[in-house]
Amino acid sequence: PISININYTREYALGSTFTILGDEHEQEIRVGIRAKYIQGFGSMFMSNKNFNIYTDPQGKSVDVGFDYNINTSRTDNGFNLFNPSGYGGGVDFSISYYPTSSLTFAAGITNLNYITYNRDVITYTKAGTENYGGAIIQNVFGDFQFNPNQLTTVFVPQQTNGGSFKVPVSPDLNVLAEYQQMIFDK
Repeated sequence: PISININYTREYALGSTFTILGDEHEQEIRVGIRAKYIQGFGSMFMSNKNFNIYTDPQGKSVDVGFDYNINTSRTDNGFNLFNPSGYGGGVDFSISYYPTSSLTFAAGITNLNYITYNRDVITYTKAGTENYGGAIIQNVFGDFQFNPNQLTTVFVPQQTNGGSFKVPVSPDLNVLAEYQQMIFDK
């Protein structure tokens, strides 16, 4: 499937780590959490994205099936850095293990986020099937029949102003192993 997803956001975060077992960097297990407040300033999000192409076995026509929904917010000249068009939140989690002072293992999941846009929302939708027969040439030097259908209706969606839409953000899983060689000055 074809997908278009663009977001311009600003995040404010507050986080902390806590030692739940052990001493500092010696057999220590530490967990971390970060809470985020997210402002969305512009978005283009495709919530429904189905395109199918079927070619006739004799090659005489192509059927294009489509069903798409594109949600936008402030994609025109209404962009303003001090007036967001959406708000959301998120969290990040991590855990670290320090078996020795020079060895670290860590894992974290980040971007458990969402943003809801509710200002200057425009939604473009289109669903259907279109058949394209192309040009039929009767002879090489002259008369030909031409099917004026150029698959243009696929790209002329219905526009709806207003409403709101939620954009999920794909979370990331991070894994780390680190070894540090300690060098002491003499």
